[in-house]
Amino acid sequence: MHRLHLFFLHKVQHQRTRHTNGMLLPEYKRSIHEREYRHFHEVYTDLGAPKNIFLAQAYRYSHSYTSDDMEPEQNILEKNNGVLLIRELPDTVKLKETEAEAYSAVWDLMVKLEKELPMAFVFYGQDTLLEHNEHFDELGIFLPNSVFLNNLKRHITKAEAILYEEEH
Repeated sequence: MHRLHLFFLHKVQHQRTRHTNGMLLPEYKRSIHEREYRHFHEVYTDLGAPKNIFLAQAYRYSHSYTSDDMEPEQNILEKNNGVLLIRELPDTVKLKETEAEAYSAVWDLMVKLEKELPMAFVFYGQDTLLEHNEHFDELGIFLPNSVFLNNLKRHITKAEAILYEEEH
């Protein structure tokens, strides 16, 4: 099995509702080229510094076991820098009557995103804010810089149009 792990490269407050100005975290300055960061920051600023877009580093990995003591090892298969969009599911999904209908709608949405943005990684997740007793169903869309950097703003707009069924 392959898994994808994400690290955030720019400052994000731990509160879900706000974050800071998208500045690169000092410990990741050597992890990304200055040109890539500068372009991300321009697009980030152009979009009004939204709270749900992040410069991130992702890696795909698998696990194996050592032959002598069967200890699990993590093997990194691929690393990418890119942009992570986290979006709340659209009302068309939330209004489904059964869990099966909602899951089917999420699956259809993920397939559309992967068809239109073929090298993107698409995630579905649920989150809860305990202090407010709020539940969130969200999609994450990771756009690797190697594929999406040159037309980043257009790809973000395309992803949002697919999510919210707008013309793109």
